[in-house]
Amino acid sequence: MYDELYTDLEYEFDPKFSKEDINEVLTTYFNEYYNESDDKDTWFNNMKEMAEDNDLVLLTTELTMYETSGILYTNGLNPAGHSYV
Repeated sequence: MYDELYTDLEYEFDPKFSKEDINEVLTTYFNEYYNESDDKDTWFNNMKEMAEDNDLVLLTTELTMYETSGILYTNGLNPAGHSYV
């Protein structure tokens, strides 16, 4: 879907993760858990299953991402890749 829009893209990832590890997680996601026809609940259940199967941390909350980000930032959790000391 929309493959023609996503060619030659480069993404910056946190340097503490190797390219091999990132590739492994994304390959696993697309090969074993992703299905374009999944509804949002099925997709989220697949994400939880993938996290559990691969010892990944997945945090969930009833708050919006905006609310959660504000609470985390207010309590000292800096954005990824930034240090405000």
